Amino acid sequence: MKSIVLALIGVCSALSLYATHGLGGEMTFRQIAPNTVEASAHIYYKDGGAFTWRDSISISFGDGNVGYAVRYNGIDENGNGIPEGELIPGTDVRHSIYRAIHVYENTGEYVLSTSPVNRLDGIYNINFPNSGQVRFHIQATVRLTNDNTPNHSPLLFEPAVVDMGGADEIFRHTPNAFDPDGDSIVYRLIVPLHNVNNQVPNYDETLLETNIDLVTGMLEVEPSRSGIFVLAVEVVTYRNGVVQDNLVRDMMIVINDFELKPPILSLSNVLPEQEVLVGDTVVINAAALSQPYGDPIHLTCTGGLFEYFGNPATFDSLSAADLVDGTFEWIVEPEDLREAPYQIVFKARDDGSPYGLSTLIPIRFRVVEELTSAEDFQNEDHLRLFPNPATESLQISGLEHTGPVNYEIRSASGQLLQSGTVQQSGSPLNVSSLPKGWYVLTVLLPDGQQRPLPFIKQ
Repeated sequence: MKSIVLALIGVCSALSLYATHGLGGEMTFRQIAPNTVEASAHIYYKDGGAFTWRDSISISFGDGNVGYAVRYNGIDENGNGIPEGELIPGTDVRHSIYRAIHVYENTGEYVLSTSPVNRLDGIYNINFPNSGQVRFHIQATVRLTNDNTPNHSPLLFEPAVVDMGGADEIFRHTPNAFDPDGDSIVYRLIVPLHNVNNQVPNYDETLLETNIDLVTGMLEVEPSRSGIFVLAVEVVTYRNGVVQDNLVRDMMIVINDFELKPPILSLSNVLPEQEVLVGDTVVINAAALSQPYGDPIHLTCTGGLFEYFGNPATFDSLSAADLVDGTFEWIVEPEDLREAPYQIVFKARDDGSPYGLSTLIPIRFRVVEELTSAEDFQNEDHLRLFPNPATESLQISGLEHTGPVNYEIRSASGQLLQSGTVQQSGSPLNVSSLPKGWYVLTVLLPDGQQRPLPFIKQ
């Protein structure tokens, strides 16, 4: 990492310009009584800038009324009775939530919005080079009821603008939305806005090749150059096949012209969608290390399963280290039974750059009364390696075969380093001679199938 310090000096200088500008955010809400909405504006900004001391902003409620929203999250650091937001661990980005309550005269559809500051100058894909003349804007649409029907916007559990991209790497991000009402969620890319339902001027879509998964929200960005860019993701919820609510995440991304690789992230169970039953205990082990090895890594797991439930899921992970592991555990309760799936996102973020290159893996769980898929969590044929990370030896669990099974261990580049035979499930494999790093153990099953299993050697 020391070899690229000079390349990062320009990046850090540019980041210092963000102090007075919102880097990203979204508007969320919940209906707390008939015709009454609690609106929350989430703003991400550089720590120490003007927003750090901005205790309130104005919110338009969409009915001709405007009110002041006061920041309510974090610690009151200056003693004025208003908290200063929360610093996201391992970054210089602070997250402030400004909240206001409004009572409407009538039911209907209303757009909650705020445009608190201008955007940063020099954003390549917005009115370049005069993007500083364009407002930063976030909004959400609420469909108001006059009863106590559950009515929440989605909540986004992956923060905006804490990840950095490299010019030669695909940038990935997901808002990781969760709807407390159990509504279905769909994601789509839109042109960023500068006021209610109005697109920013001179938006250049040719500078970034983008794609988004409509179900997981996984956004992939392939840049044509380094620089500062802005994207917007609309999160839409459906109830009984009809649009219920929507919100827009506006986010800035920084693409740097240096050759770095995102962290390697390994999970004990990588099935992207799994069925689980009430009473199941779901355990997924995660491990991550940096490329090149040696930079500190933050390992997190986010999602609605960690909140809003009497017995929430847990994720235990060490603080930032050059190699870090963690365990996700969730006991499926009767209250978890619903039609919409639950999504969690494992994320490994490298602290070697100002914000960090990241690797993300989403996993979705569907709680069912009866299993309909062969790829459920309790499937005994699902092979796992433990412990992962490993130090001296590895074991393979889930082998159905009573006879010997062949295996191979290859490096990240594909070089064959070790091969042999394992006699039965749980038999130890000696890996003490392997250097620290990331490897793939491939189980060669008798029926010809090959099952690759990634692991990390400490």
